[in-house]
Amino acid sequence: ESFDCCDSIVSNIVIYTKNNTTNKKNINIKDTIKDEILRILPKTNDDLNEDWITDKTRYFFDALKQNRNYTLHFNTKSKIKPDWINGIDYFNFLLNNIEIKKIVAIPDNLLDIKDIFFFKQLLNEFGINNFQYSSKLYNINMDLPYFFEFNSMIKNIDSADAILLIGVNPKIEAAVLNARIRKNYIKKNLIVAKIGSKINLNYPTLNLGISSNILQRIAEGKHTFCKTLRNTKNFLIIQGTSLLQRTDAFCLTNIIRFINKKANIDILNKYNFNILHNNISLINICSLGIQSGIRSNIYLTNIKKTYNLGICLNNISKNFLKINAKSTINFSTHKTLIAETSLLNLPIKTIQEKNSNIINTEGKIFNLNKIISPSVNIKSIENICKTSITFLQKNLENFTNNNLIKELPILKNKKNLATKFTFKYNNINESQNFFINSPLIINLKNFYKTDLITKNSIILSECSLILLSKKTNFL
Repeated sequence: ESFDCCDSIVSNIVIYTKNNTTNKKNINIKDTIKDEILRILPKTNDDLNEDWITDKTRYFFDALKQNRNYTLHFNTKSKIKPDWINGIDYFNFLLNNIEIKKIVAIPDNLLDIKDIFFFKQLLNEFGINNFQYSSKLYNINMDLPYFFEFNSMIKNIDSADAILLIGVNPKIEAAVLNARIRKNYIKKNLIVAKIGSKINLNYPTLNLGISSNILQRIAEGKHTFCKTLRNTKNFLIIQGTSLLQRTDAFCLTNIIRFINKKANIDILNKYNFNILHNNISLINICSLGIQSGIRSNIYLTNIKKTYNLGICLNNISKNFLKINAKSTINFSTHKTLIAETSLLNLPIKTIQEKNSNIINTEGKIFNLNKIISPSVNIKSIENICKTSITFLQKNLENFTNNNLIKELPILKNKKNLATKFTFKYNNINESQNFFINSPLIINLKNFYKTDLITKNSIILSECSLILLSKKTNFL
């Protein structure tokens, strides 16, 4: 039994594996090494995925053996032996001899809490603060979990009377959630309204428009949808992360919170303002409170800055994130375009090949046990970071699980869910007062290819071609 990492819902799944041992006499099953996934089936959990999983969850695992990055290598003229000792020494040498303002770190969509935390701690040891998650800045208030989580809980969709989708496509970003909404529409004629790009969700919706001005009109009580709000007892707002990449994201967030506060009368017990993340890395970064350190250099001044060194965690290419870096250090589970030209290429484990901790969009913590073992001796990002600090003869105090728990106490919570705050935090306004009347665009277009693992799946690649050709609506 395990959990799905392909989206932020983190569905419960059962994974069937094949052991690499042939002689089963006198062998403890717990001691055998599982080297291949045979199939993945859903495990019933009424609070999250019920008894559903997506096709992406069911078929992604062929990528764990396709195009894997198993070779540590240097792109230098020196005859350095390509092993882990020399590789980590060279990694430390590069970080120590390049100006810290000229180094940027770029993580991917599929990293667990430990990978992100220990890698950020490593950057702090070198004085590096340029940590960028995406090509566009996410304007997220990370002070409280209420500001970036799915607060009403997914199971409470069953009791909702109306749902307003703002800048989100649940069919692509969280297909299991979309199936739950569709079930409730069929069961009790649930009202679903949306603001944003034109999308087909496989059930009827009220298309309120594409412009951000619609939100302002609803807040002022001048929109026809306000009549619907008056007649609902349980109204949910689901906001997508694409909206948080806008320059006026904080202003729109203030408007959405105001609408939520006025639409829900029972203000002491309702948490109906929800952020739906489309991957686990972003919610993990938010939970750790890691802010981008290069916002003033790139985004606010709109100046393209050139970096001497880019540290890429499971990214495909520098152009993928629009970062100008003369040289790169590559950490990746699979072979990529950037790995071939990097100064240093370090192969790393996938989430399925180690013990991991992840947080879903609700704020629940999930502990994933190791499922399979890689065929060669590769390391996790956590091990690389700890070894790097050891080689520098520095204290490992900041690289312990206890230090991680201090930073994220939810990891010690047996209920696996942080305590929710009262509704009065809806009264908090973000420090932004400018508003841009423009379309709410949904950035995620391809359901099947959202991270480096799914991009290397043969089955999902075929599905992606059919999806993008728009010849069928099988999603």
